[in-house]
Amino acid sequence: IGVRLVGSEMCIRDRGRGVYKSIDAGASWYSSSTGLISLLDNPAGDPLRVLSLAIHPVDSNIIYAGTRLAGVYKSVNSGQTWELATSTDLHYVMCSFQNIIFDKNNPKTMYAACTIPQGGYIFKSDDFGVNWVTQKRQNGVDLGPNEPQFWSFQAIGISTLDSGVVYAGASKSSNSFVTNDGGVDWLTIGLVNKDVAVIKCDLLNSNSAYAGTLDAGVFKTSDSGKNWTSINQGLESQFIINMAINPLSPQNIYCATVDGVYSSNDSGSNWKRAGLDHTVVVSLECDPNNHCLLYTSPSPRDGLLS
Repeated sequence: IGVRLVGSEMCIRDRGRGVYKSIDAGASWYSSSTGLISLLDNPAGDPLRVLSLAIHPVDSNIIYAGTRLAGVYKSVNSGQTWELATSTDLHYVMCSFQNIIFDKNNPKTMYAACTIPQGGYIFKSDDFGVNWVTQKRQNGVDLGPNEPQFWSFQAIGISTLDSGVVYAGASKSSNSFVTNDGGVDWLTIGLVNKDVAVIKCDLLNSNSAYAGTLDAGVFKTSDSGKNWTSINQGLESQFIINMAINPLSPQNIYCATVDGVYSSNDSGSNWKRAGLDHTVVVSLECDPNNHCLLYTSPSPRDGLLS
């Protein structure tokens, strides 16, 4: 389950049952999955497995849902109805869209991190998700199965201070990448043999970013990805599933782990437990209007907590 907040409205993705929505800050929920159905591998017509959500940073009525093996869906009415935003081309249908993100400075630009049976892709759209282009290295080779190793992309992060800076986090058998020119070229970065689950760009410094891994805790770069330093002081669990940076006080960072939530009030230099000890927490999000309020999604059976 994942959480996305827009004022008092919240959307949750459920990997087995589509999308749910709340209009009262999570007090109550209802299914919001009309149109999120594909019969390609789903003869029963159940809602699709939704792996990621992206809400337009200006118009919250526009939401994109990345699915498992069924492309990207779009809603223009705040999740009431959905329609397929990508074609039924096998290129998209075989992808699991693990992460979709808007460029907050230019919302018509979007990126998606995908996995496929043989690896993964990074897609970019410059027209609000109508068309998606596979990202390539300067030599013209796709960031994906044509690389020497099979790339399985799980995370993507865009700097809010410099839209040209985009990170792509990959699985342990691969290298991760960064572009400093909006995708003209992609460079390998120092997270070698790290299973990168999430990347968050620093809100105060365009050269800094944080990477949460499934096997080695949290890393930080201060030079646009050239070098990464482990910042695990006080972090008892190094299985990082998700991260959040408080937009109202960016030095406050949170980690969702297999052993609860951890927080740092000094940009990751030190960590301490923040609750839900011994609980697998799969997602978390800071309330954009209240710096003291954090929403988390533990394992699916536990619902949403704040």
